[in-house]
Amino acid sequence: VSSIFEGRVYGVAWSREADQVWVLGATELMALDWRGNSVKTRIVHGGTPGLSGLRTHPQTGQPVFGNTPRNGGPRVATLSDGSLQILAQGLG
Repeated sequence: VSSIFEGRVYGVAWSREADQVWVLGATELMALDWRGNSVKTRIVHGGTPGLSGLRTHPQTGQPVFGNTPRNGGPRVATLSDGSLQILAQGLG
């Protein structure tokens, strides 16, 4: 199955749901239904993503990713109730 994204894709990680993958794009984090080739969730992350900077948390199944916002240092974030939650900031 192929999908087309606007801009570069920085990371892909499988979700706990068999038909869903998380995709870290240049400006957004997306939950993609790969069987139906449709976007289920789209969250603007507001930074420059890290290359291969996306993983799925082993206990919660939520995406965890790294990026650098324009007005701050590198950070690690996840999703909580549909919005971004910063786990660590000013790394490096």
